[in-house]
Parts: sequence; structure tokens; C-alpha cells
Amino acid sequence: MNKISLLALISSAFMAACGGGGSDSASNAGSNNNSGAGQTQPINVVFPAVPAGTSVQPTSYLNAKNFNLAPVRLPGNSWSDATVLADFKQNGTFQLFTARLNYDPRSSTPTSAAASTFGIYSRDPVAGNWILETGMLDTSAGCIHPRKAAVADLNKDSIPDIVVGCHGYDATPFPGERMYAVLSQGGGRFRVAPIPAGIGFFHNVTVADINQDGNADIVATDNVIASNAIRVFLGAGDGSFTEHAELAPQVGRNRPIYTIELVDLNNDGRPDLIMGGADNQGWPVTTTLNQGGSRVFNGGASTVYGANSAWGIATDFVADGPYLYVARTTDNYSGASIEQIDLTTKASSNLKSSTAVPWTALIVKYGGTIQSAMVGRGL
Repeated sequence: MNKISLLALISSAFMAACGGGGSDSASNAGSNNNSGAGQTQPINVVFPAVPAGTSVQPTSYLNAKNFNLAPVRLPGNSWSDATVLADFKQNGTFQLFTARLNYDPRSSTPTSAAASTFGIYSRDPVAGNWILETGMLDTSAGCIHPRKAAVADLNKDSIPDIVVGCHGYDATPFPGERMYAVLSQGGGRFRVAPIPAGIGFFHNVTVADINQDGNADIVATDNVIASNAIRVFLGAGDGSFTEHAELAPQVGRNRPIYTIELVDLNNDGRPDLIMGGADNQGWPVTTTLNQGGSRVFNGGASTVYGANSAWGIATDFVADGPYLYVARTTDNYSGASIEQIDLTTKASSNLKSSTAVPWTALIVKYGGTIQSAMVGRGL
């Protein structure tokens, strides 16, 4: 059996265990290579210099989608959804953060599951290889199961930090775990630590100043631990967070939501919420406007878009002018498609699709085309 078919089969087997958002545990365990000094992976792309004064943008969405970055080949051809680029060294170039799973739920227990490995890589400007930075993180030990990495300035020092959404052991009893922060300490050093604000099955995270107090806030999905699928954590501006359930959208309660982003959809200066999950389980792509004040998303105007029965799982978004582009896969995580939705008319079309590629976890707009953010991972 070829590698793509094997990965698709394994991913399908563990799809239900991941709450419908796809599991990279079985296909990753023991196969990623992003730990250990000197491990490299050549890539044939050129990343632009980081424009002065833009090394960290106001939202994690802009930090991931706004630099016109080419798709990345991960170190060692690894497979990780918790992957993001930023100028962590503050030297005008992009470095790569990624996480490696170190357990397999088929052969471990919640107590024996090993922590993931976090790493930051710099790119050799001549050979194009990713080279592990051995001195930037105070520890490489991360959460058990990282699912999404989001870059924002959490402690207001103008240096990119990282929130890692983690959901813990990916099998019964699905105990959940805390999100992690990779927090800048100055001098090119970062502290890795769990965020004490709450335990959850945090399948996806996104970061922005949702209440306009000048501090970065976290919005996360949680389909297992909490009855409300969307959880809101307000930042204090020092890297700490407090949960505020009263700010979460009520429209998302008890729904299979796996994918979210914060994007200003109506140009009022407030980040709005885009949600997606399992269309065939009653949760098609939905947007909720940020109404500001003391309620934020609670009671905000929501728009529900048409369900996509053929490609029923939404995995990522790109908002571009009047259109929302949705990365999708089937209910059993076989193949990938890119859907275009007109945010005004609700009209949608399938731009491209294939059942012969792995499902796409992250998408970007590069060279005028919506495509996978990772080489070899979907369309």
C-alpha cells in the first residue's frame, strides 16, 4: 500500500476519536523528525524578508495568512497540524515552529502517553534547510496532543508568541488537557508552559483582541469537556488568561465545531468569528459578528451557510474580499477540496478537489491561489 493510502486509512480509523476534526496521532507517532540538533529538510521556496514593524500582527489569522508565504515542507517530511511561521528571532526572517506527537493511542494509555516535542527552526539561507534552534525554548516538552498553533503578541513586548491548542489523549476517556503558551522572554528566549485557565478538548484556537482592551484574547473550540463548543479566554496582557463564558456565542452550543478563525468580516474594526465543523452533523459554516461591549459574540448576528454534503468536514478558512475559502475533507477524512463561498449571496462552488491526496489541515493564499500551507498535505 502506498504512503498516501496508508495515511488516509489510519486517519479515517481515528477520525471519530478526534471529535471529527481528524487525528494526526496514528500517522505521526514515531515518524516525525523535529527533535534533535542538526536535523534538516531542504525546501525549494524562497520566503520574503519580514517587513520592518510587522513581525507580529494584531491577530493570529493575519500572522498566518497575511505574509504571502509559500507552502512549507516540514523538517524531516514530518506531519504536524501545529505549525506556524513567524520572526521569533527578530532578525527580519521567518522561523518555523512545529510540534511532534510522541504517542499513539492504539498502544498507550492516558497516563503513559508521552508529551509532544516543540521546536523552532531557522532556515539555512544557502541550502534552504530547516535547522533546529537548540537554545530558544526553555524546554522542548509540550502538551500531549497539539492540534493548532496560533501566533500573537500575548505579553505586549512586540515579539511573536504562540498559543498551542491541545486536546490531550485522543481516545476514551478523552480527558482533555490545557492549552500551551510559548512566551517570549527577551533575548531570543521563550518559556514553554501550560495555560492554567482551563482544561478542554481544544481542537482549534485563534487569537485576537476581541473586546478591544489592547490585550490578545483566545477563542477555542471544545467539543468534549464543555457543553459550549466555543470557549473564550480574555488576556491580561502578560501572557495570562481568564475564561469568560458569557462572551461566547450561544449559537454554537452543543455543536460539532472543529475549526474557527477571527476575522473582521464587516470592516468595523472588531474581529468576527468564523466557525466550521461537521456539516452532516448539523453544523455547516457559520459566522457570528462581534457586537462589542460587554457581550462580544453572545447574541451577535449569525449567518449560516449551506451544508456541503460531499465534503462534509471544514478544516480551515481564508477570507479574501467578498469570499470565504474553506478547506474541506470527507466525513471519513479521505481526500481534500477547496470551497468558495460568497459571503453576501451565500452561493458556493467547489474550486478543486481530489480523493487521491491527504486531507488539508491549513490553507493559505499564495501566488493568487488558495492551496495547502504544507507541501504534500492536500491540494
